[in-house]
Parts: sequence; structure tokens; C-alpha cells
Amino acid sequence: MRASLLPHRSEGTAVTGLIALHTAHLKALDAADKNGSASSLGAGSVMAQIAARERALATLLASKAGVAQSGDLARLLASMSAAVAQRTAAGLA
Repeated sequence: MRASLLPHRSEGTAVTGLIALHTAHLKALDAADKNGSASSLGAGSVMAQIAARERALATLLASKAGVAQSGDLARLLASMSAAVAQRTAAGLA
């Protein structure tokens, strides 16, 4: 997600905040040195697409938290899901 958001920093503080959030999540997962690859956004409002992807990410993180074998990992994934959901609750588009 972070790599997908970086080209859209100019969209405003909502995107900048999401980039910071995902950067913190990567550090928490001890993966800060992995940049990932950017995926292209299709036609339509960039902010609407980002919001949809963020909601999907929050759902995925919550699902993975529910099946994690480690309690620490489950808590981390659940907190990541909650953070993304809180950032996008008011809407980005």
C-alpha cells in the first residue's frame, strides 16, 4: 500500500497521513527496508481508489489477526487494522 500511495502525496494530508501510518506498520513488522512495488491505479478518482484499497486492507488485516498463531502478531495486526479503519472512517474521496 505504501508504495502505491507515494506517487499521490500531492493529494493532501489524508494521503500523507496514510503513508506515515503504513511506514510505521512496516517498521513494526520489521520490514522497513522492503519498499514493495507500486501498483498502478486505474481510471476514476484517485482518492476513491485509495479509500477502497485502504478499506480492503483493514478487512484483510482483521482477518489475518483472527487466525494468527502468535498472540503478539494477532494484536499487532488488529491494531494495524483499527488504525487504517480510523484513518479512512471519515472518507478520503
